[in-house]
Amino acid sequence: MFNADKRYPASVLANLWKHAKTQSKVENFGLKQGQIFDVGVLNTLGFLLMNSADLNAALQEYCKYQRIVGNAIALSFDSTVKGVVLRVDVADAALQALNEVAESSFAASLICSLRFLSGHHVVPNKVRFSFKQPPALAEYAQLFACPLEFSCPTCTLEFSASVLAMPVIHHNPLVKQTLKDIINPILKSLDNAPQHAISASILKQFEQHGVVLKLEDMATKLAISSRSLQAKLASEGTSYKALVRQYQESMARHLLDKPDMAIADIAYLLGYSEHTNFSRAFANWTGKSPKQYREASHVN
Repeated sequence: MFNADKRYPASVLANLWKHAKTQSKVENFGLKQGQIFDVGVLNTLGFLLMNSADLNAALQEYCKYQRIVGNAIALSFDSTVKGVVLRVDVADAALQALNEVAESSFAASLICSLRFLSGHHVVPNKVRFSFKQPPALAEYAQLFACPLEFSCPTCTLEFSASVLAMPVIHHNPLVKQTLKDIINPILKSLDNAPQHAISASILKQFEQHGVVLKLEDMATKLAISSRSLQAKLASEGTSYKALVRQYQESMARHLLDKPDMAIADIAYLLGYSEHTNFSRAFANWTGKSPKQYREASHVN
């Protein structure tokens, strides 16, 4: 029987990575580690990905079910006019101290996995990292073979629709359905677990106040310390930063659907002193500027 408490804690992974990085003394440790990742180690989830119809379906399945594997990284999947933007949040506080290792390892493992699943040399449109540009950049350029950006607000990988339409070479719809029958109850057990109460409480506070509170203020309202709040969120597979962005993006979409609201006013309501900063953040979330999103929504 699946037990979420039996998953390896992110703190154990962080300590392992920290020790391995120190002892190996290799450059781009996370990038190298990600390249040796094997989809099969994900067990049922890995086989589900192998039996998806195409890469787009595989990515969606991974975003939906990845919490079964662990809660150290929070993923979100957003379709755009050009394709898809996959957002990566290092949710666990222990791993945030190793942000470069965590982001580069995940991005490398994802790219290598997509190439394995499709049998093609999958190349993303663009990859953004939140950490500063590493000294040894050539290895990044060789692996991803696309434009790279560093010191960004968040880690994202962008893929074109044509790339994600590539079929998965081992696709078997009957096997896939059998695997989903196995894995869905596991996900349901996680969704019904009481440890998601903190995230729900925070989002409810955002909605009630209509503004995003600082972490310290939120902790005070919930009558716990800031450190405890961060730890509880990490145990739920998310972070305060991720919840803030989730709320801001949801509200931004809602407000942009109101044609009479100026974009500058929406930016102000969401806590941005400059509408240009809001536009930049919205583009990172969705792959479109607020104006482009509003125009597309109006057309649809």
